[in-house]
Amino acid sequence: MSRRTLSTLPILVFLAGCNNLGSSADMGVTPGGSQDIELARSLIEEGQVPSREHFTAEGLFSEHDLPLDGAPCEQSLCPRAAASIVNPVDGSGAQVLVQLGFGTNIQEDTFERSALDVAVALDISCSMQGSMPALKHAFRELVDQMDENDRMSIVTYGTVARVHERLRAMDAGGKERMLDAIKDLDDGGSTNMEEGMSKAIEQLQDASDREDVSKRVMLFTDVQPNTGATGEDTFLGIVRDAADDDIGMTLFGIGLHMGSELAEEMSEVRGGNSVFLSGSEKIKQVFDELDTLVTPIAYNLDVAVSAAQELSFRRAIGAPLDEESGQVEMGASTLFLSRRQGGIGALLEIEISEELPLPEQPWEIASFQISYESLDGEIIEEELSLSWDGGSIHGQRLTKADQLGVYKMGGLVDEILALEAAADWCSGQIDQQKALSRIHAATESVAGIVLDLEDSDLSEEVGLLKQLELNVQSGEEACVPADLYYY
Repeated sequence: MSRRTLSTLPILVFLAGCNNLGSSADMGVTPGGSQDIELARSLIEEGQVPSREHFTAEGLFSEHDLPLDGAPCEQSLCPRAAASIVNPVDGSGAQVLVQLGFGTNIQEDTFERSALDVAVALDISCSMQGSMPALKHAFRELVDQMDENDRMSIVTYGTVARVHERLRAMDAGGKERMLDAIKDLDDGGSTNMEEGMSKAIEQLQDASDREDVSKRVMLFTDVQPNTGATGEDTFLGIVRDAADDDIGMTLFGIGLHMGSELAEEMSEVRGGNSVFLSGSEKIKQVFDELDTLVTPIAYNLDVAVSAAQELSFRRAIGAPLDEESGQVEMGASTLFLSRRQGGIGALLEIEISEELPLPEQPWEIASFQISYESLDGEIIEEELSLSWDGGSIHGQRLTKADQLGVYKMGGLVDEILALEAAADWCSGQIDQQKALSRIHAATESVAGIVLDLEDSDLSEEVGLLKQLELNVQSGEEACVPADLYYY
């Protein structure tokens, strides 16, 4: 793998939830923050080219199952790692993709989520006029997932916010009251999201405490606040203050004009995540997995990378952190239980030449100092070392990878690079031909993995990339500008 000229070799390191391959009863772990790239998908399907603010790496990884094999896990989180040799479509050259993941001892057949106190904040402003049917659909699906151990309240907000239904038990009578409350909702007024969020949080702060109960605000909005406090720092401050009271935030974005950057930052606070609701099918799918969406498994994940002598840390990628520490290379404010796996990562690089080739196998790549906070507040510290032994051959393309999960992840990395290339073309950073070349290469990369693995989820990514290529070919009028929070 040595080259004739001096160059750099980045090593991409991704954190993903994982389960023990071959055991369908195992659960996985995924970082908080964005849980999908549905906003970008919807824009592409509409013939547009999303900006970088419309998607995240962790969102794409969270949509796919990227399991890592490993020894049986006897605790809530167990580090795992695997590696693959890749050639990313951005032309940066041969690299090593490393997947750092967590297994868990939680089993799907015995898992029951904690009782839940939920305050639903419903945006009923004028900007939500076309989305009200989807909003009501989402709410009905949510109510259906509640049981008698849960409690729910409704706060509506337009120009002003009000408590539409107080916090009540979700027994048969409570569910009926909640479903009746949604029927007569009308849109109107401005978007006073600050007051709506504050009142929803107050519902949980003022509630009588119960043991082993999770508290969560579920905010349904198109994220276009224009009344009350509209500064980004104000909203983040509200969410952070709620997190200090152990109140998590799940943000459901509705409509193609939502302020996705604000949504992303709000969901990266401790206990936070976000989902984009693109239609009734997506809404139903999301609430089929409500139990994991509202189940944090750990907080404040910090991963410090100690690279081998030949390597150096470059940057974190796809890390859903609220406030990064200058001494922590990557991490996540929250890890959630999941039936799929997402990812965060880091870049390591090495200078190689004919005189300084790569070390012989096994090659010790790096060690990771991992710390996180358990649900009971205990700080857990772990160490993990990773070496490259050459991997195994997977698929017709003869790509070397330790495991199939990291092999799949290589295709998703190429997809993210293609999305970034399209966005960078729109912002004038690269020319159209370069963007098209990267998108086409990513399409072939993912299509090759689909052919090898017969993965139906990945086949949808091929269709998305083909449509993105057509959108870029159509010209700059397809470009979507960066988000405007207010109008």
